[in-house]
Amino acid sequence: MKEMLQKLCPRDNRARASALKSALAARGAAYECWEEMAIVLPAAADDKVVLCAHFDAVPGSFGYNDNGMSLVTVLSLLERLPACAEVVFTNGEECGFLGAEHYLNRQRGRLLGCVNLDVCGFGNTIYCDPMDSGIELAGCKSGRMPLNDGYVFAEHGIPTLTLSAGPAALTFAAGLGMIRRTIHNGPLDNDLNILNFELPAKVGETALRAIGEFSNVLYSMDAG
Repeated sequence: MKEMLQKLCPRDNRARASALKSALAARGAAYECWEEMAIVLPAAADDKVVLCAHFDAVPGSFGYNDNGMSLVTVLSLLERLPACAEVVFTNGEECGFLGAEHYLNRQRGRLLGCVNLDVCGFGNTIYCDPMDSGIELAGCKSGRMPLNDGYVFAEHGIPTLTLSAGPAALTFAAGLGMIRRTIHNGPLDNDLNILNFELPAKVGETALRAIGEFSNVLYSMDAG
């Protein structure tokens, strides 16, 4: 997993896009490249839940935690995603959420919800911002996260939640503050040794639960 993470996280964002495409091709995943601003794996169903993770990093950073570990998590889920799941890897999150806007201005179909993964590589428990989704996930620390791609989906009227990770021993706010002061977009985001490589499995299972919750909401609406 460390080797995969390093391959996905060169310092140059154009190289990151190329590495991600290579990883998808190696898995036989059919993807579309939307003007270098979004890499999309279309859902098989017309009604979709977006699983989103940005692939860009701040200039000069490997961005292992922000947001390489989220990329590893999504890649590990590809063979387990339901037909309603549309995977979107966005570019430009670090400079105004440009990739998320690009995707939302061009996508077609009904979006049931968005599960956004961001900064998922440090700590030992899942942090969840339910945002406007109305979904509460058991076993997660819940609170409000700083601006991320999820806010763009929410502003477009898409029910959205964002998953991250942090220390279990701290409150949500304290854990998030510690991450922002130390390893978020800083020198330690280039340090593989601080990462918890058990997190992709935990975050992945939580993401699948969230996708299922959005699907259940749609089923209830249609049945009504």
